[in-house]
Amino acid sequence: MFLGLRRSIIAQVILPDPLDALSFLLRLQTHNGDGVPVGLYTDTGCTTPATASGDAIAAWRDESKPDGLLITQSNASQRPTLHYVGGKPVVRFDGVDDCMSFDQPSGVVNVAGYIAMALNVSTLGSNFNAGIAWSSGIGGVRAVGFGSFDTAGSWGLYTTFGPEHIDAGPIAANTRYVLDATWLGRGATNSVGRDGSFTSGAFTSLFDTDFTTPAYVGIDAGSYFTGDVTALLVGTSTFSDADRLLVNRALAVL
Repeated sequence: MFLGLRRSIIAQVILPDPLDALSFLLRLQTHNGDGVPVGLYTDTGCTTPATASGDAIAAWRDESKPDGLLITQSNASQRPTLHYVGGKPVVRFDGVDDCMSFDQPSGVVNVAGYIAMALNVSTLGSNFNAGIAWSSGIGGVRAVGFGSFDTAGSWGLYTTFGPEHIDAGPIAANTRYVLDATWLGRGATNSVGRDGSFTSGAFTSLFDTDFTTPAYVGIDAGSYFTGDVTALLVGTSTFSDADRLLVNRALAVL
């Protein structure tokens, strides 16, 4: 009697990325859900990947497309660092002088746009303490920023020159959130959200100016962000609530 070997074949099913159908100017993630760092480099030329805890991040590149944009910091003393929290990589900004920037295609998000961040604010700071801001210079005129993470524990989408912002708080320190906002036109933002819960309506605060380049990550008006970031997405159009829920769910596992 012949005894053959019974062989089991397990087919690998690769599911489509639910965010592929959405249009992003910038899509940064520290990993793809597996805890392996992706898109993080210790040099601005993106030749040496950052893998070890404490590695200084000189560049964070959008790996979702071949010509993906990247945010950089050429000054070695102002680079955020790679760390691992619960086995997952995060980009840590020290709140002292860490920040990055990127050059966006001119005018690409002046008509409509979307921002999402997965982050943990370790210290609630006064002033702006924004995650991302467009500006004519650090501390200069803002078009729109993404913050603030202030001592009251609120956050919002900046729409004017100065500290005014749409308050969608509160948030707490040392708590992980997925925050997002979408705007329509150079005039009003139309909704803000956090972890899939949206505040809708047409807010009438005007952008102080058109978006300029570069955009800054981790600083606005001289106030630095303190905490960890695992994802930063900038869309080139307003997203529906259904699409925003897709983003929230995708970022929640990072």
